[in-house]
Amino acid sequence: MLLKNPKLQLNFLQVEIRNDISKKSFPIFRDLLTSLSHKIHVEHFFLSVPKYEDITTVVKCMKPGTLERLIVFGCKGGELSNIDELIETEQWKQAKLFSYENLLDTSIEHFFHFDEFYISIVSMSIEDVLNLSHALSNSPNFESCRVKVKRYDQEAVMNALRFDQNCFSELFPNLLFYLYPNSIEIADI
Repeated sequence: MLLKNPKLQLNFLQVEIRNDISKKSFPIFRDLLTSLSHKIHVEHFFLSVPKYEDITTVVKCMKPGTLERLIVFGCKGGELSNIDELIETEQWKQAKLFSYENLLDTSIEHFFHFDEFYISIVSMSIEDVLNLSHALSNSPNFESCRVKVKRYDQEAVMNALRFDQNCFSELFPNLLFYLYPNSIEIADI
């Protein structure tokens, strides 16, 4: 199989394990990955697995330092995803972009190092938004993020960031903010 070649260098890899075949195919795929004598060199990785627990198993088989974009989709909807094990991996720490469509049960601080991230989380406090804004405004590589939030106080956040009428913050003049009832988008300007 191609993945067994240690010299293989992929710009793009998409792995999709559907729910209806995951009981048979995922264990075979996981065993193949974990049996390799090397990590897979891939820059842009799109992963669709039925259970969020499988994300870390697969990501650990990617070569740290080469994985730039990690885009995860297809996990069971409706469940809170805990990514505590994933955030401890070198692959996570060195990636530049992360996107995950399901609701995460984790701290926003785990995303400060990304150049771009697109996530959904349960809640954000005013302190979380201020810490996020501070970290991103000081990051030389930050480009943009979208955080869908199940619960946050939009008006309190606007006041804390000291917005003018054009979505600019007096506190973070190098960032552009878009606040919606269920999401916050921030871009570098």
